Amino acid sequence: MRINIMLFSLFFLPSVLMAGEINTDRKNIAIDGYDALAYHLQNKAVKGVSKFSIEWKGAVWYFSSSEYKELFKENPEEYAPLYGGHCANGLSDRHKVYGNPEIWLLQEGELFFFYSRRGRRAWIAETDTKRQQADEYWRLVQFD
Repeated sequence: MRINIMLFSLFFLPSVLMAGEINTDRKNIAIDGYDALAYHLQNKAVKGVSKFSIEWKGAVWYFSSSEYKELFKENPEEYAPLYGGHCANGLSDRHKVYGNPEIWLLQEGELFFFYSRRGRRAWIAETDTKRQQADEYWRLVQFD
């Protein structure tokens, strides 16, 4: 048992602690290549393309059109998912985990991603409390 904990600490914890502010894949593409604007303007998850991409906060962001790319460039904080696209519910439980761009929620104009549908439901059931907890933990783990 002790060996398992030590191995976990050696291999897993450093990767979590080194995870960047933005949820990226191995090619450094933000939010699995989904278009952050589409959630806000089309109310759906839409894959972007490399043809319409920019770099922001050390990650490459894809968009489905030149128009969406330009809108994002003008005000990325308005359109980017909160918590860098990491799971909002996980952060409220003090875990920085992957946020799935296909499991999302727009609340008061803010975009949140979740690891699972269960986490999304938990967030909706206790939004105020979970939001406060996630905000507090995010301040501790984010990288500027």
